[in-house]
Amino acid sequence: MNDVTLKCPQCGHRFPLTNTLAAQLRGEVEATLTQRHQAELQQLAHQLAQAQAAQQEAQRRAEALTQAQQQALEQARAELEAKLRAEASERLQQLVAQEAARLREQAQLQIQQFEQQLAHTRQQLAQAQAAELALRQQAAQVAERERTLELEIARRVDGQRREWEERVRQIAAEEQRLKLQEKDKTIEDLKRLLEEARRKSEQGSQELQGEVLELDIQAALAAQFPRDVIRPVPKGAAGADLLQEVRDAALAPCGTIVWETKNTKHWQPAWIAKLKDDQRACGASLAVLVSAALPP
Repeated sequence: MNDVTLKCPQCGHRFPLTNTLAAQLRGEVEATLTQRHQAELQQLAHQLAQAQAAQQEAQRRAEALTQAQQQALEQARAELEAKLRAEASERLQQLVAQEAARLREQAQLQIQQFEQQLAHTRQQLAQAQAAELALRQQAAQVAERERTLELEIARRVDGQRREWEERVRQIAAEEQRLKLQEKDKTIEDLKRLLEEARRKSEQGSQELQGEVLELDIQAALAAQFPRDVIRPVPKGAAGADLLQEVRDAALAPCGTIVWETKNTKHWQPAWIAKLKDDQRACGASLAVLVSAALPP
């Protein structure tokens, strides 16, 4: 049993198995066998006691044979005890050998299981270490990518900011130029509008004065000739300002008089030619020009 040893998978040291476990098992086996042997001895002693009782009874019956029987019994008892001791010793050795073999087999099985568990644990540890290394490498790569990305973003932001600043300057310059152009155009438009307003104001004033004179003449004619039909020429239509249809006492038309009114400060000779054209166009018998400004 001293040949059975265990090897430490960490340091490689070998130590005997019987120093602890085998000594305890041998003690238990020897105690068990001793108890069995004592039981057998007690049984044998009981048998011997019975034999002695029978011998004593036989001695009482036959004292002559006492000495021979006693020698035979002593010899038989010695032989029986020797035989029992030999059988018990042999049986004890067999049991110890069987128990030692069983313990060796069990220890070997436990060692194999322990080695398998140790190998599995080492494999898991190696996988965990490899995973940790991969994670650390990935973390380092991610950190490096983050730094590179931050630098690239900063560069792009700077470039974009410079582009935006240049674009803003260009837009501001363009807006300033457009505003100046718009301002110049506004000034020109205002000048043109002022000139047009002034012109329209003068023209409107002249037209208004002409309309006032026209209405005045129309009212005077209607009051002087109540039977006649006095009607103005529509605005925008070619012709004079007023048409007077002359009627007799029976309200029958007798002819037409065309009236033109001019309420301006300066005489225009072309008025007469235009009035004659209007007279011919409407077939009037007479044409009258009423003007605030007379010819020289």
